[in-house]
Amino acid sequence: MAAVGRNTRVALIVDDARNTIINQMEHDNTALEDALNMHGLEAFTVAWDDKSVDWSSFALALLRTPYSYAQRYAEFREWMLALVNVHGVTLHNPPQLVDWASNRRYLCDQCWNANQVRVVPTRQLDPEAGDVDRQLAQAVRAIGCRSFILKGATDQHRDHFRFHADADLVAVAAEAEATAESSGGVLVQQFVEPASERGVLSVVVIDGAFSHATLRLARARPNQPSGEGGGAREGDGGVFPRARDLPREWS
Repeated sequence: MAAVGRNTRVALIVDDARNTIINQMEHDNTALEDALNMHGLEAFTVAWDDKSVDWSSFALALLRTPYSYAQRYAEFREWMLALVNVHGVTLHNPPQLVDWASNRRYLCDQCWNANQVRVVPTRQLDPEAGDVDRQLAQAVRAIGCRSFILKGATDQHRDHFRFHADADLVAVAAEAEATAESSGGVLVQQFVEPASERGVLSVVVIDGAFSHATLRLARARPNQPSGEGGGAREGDGGVFPRARDLPREWS
């Protein structure tokens, strides 16, 4: 690999490089640092909010695990823009893509239909426009399902609440408004029954080749089962480095 830009320094962006627990979770950064160093680059694991860092000393920054970005997105976005526009660092992924991917409103984008990509039917609510119960009723009719979930527009709100289509929409609208307030927006999405039973499989393909897959399982919240109007949080179901390692129901 050739040297990047004006120098060979690469920043691997995390939350707090001094946090022991986070460092244990990010042990793979050591392997990445070694691999980059073998190719003539100088790799460093750096916290995005570390005020002591001279960002202009880096040519490239890779977003690894800056977990706090969701709770501090305005600050994180300001940092990204300064990194690129003030310090001249190449950031992967670029701010525009991070903006798009960090808000689940992308599920409502028409680009999916234009490219014939199937996406779970989703509608966005706008609590600031008022009459949320009417918006909710229209959204439920539009997605046409027996049950649906509310989800926050960003990762600040990680609970997903399932409701039946014949639920008291006035009460559900109150939950939608609370979700929007804590997450900067709220979406109504068709509930996919197999997801609660088998989980959600994410497959990563690079240059047309299988790289790895991750499986997320639904976990019921304490005293609130996820099956009937309850809430669920996503849990880890495993990482699969080879396609043949996938659970039988997914292979």
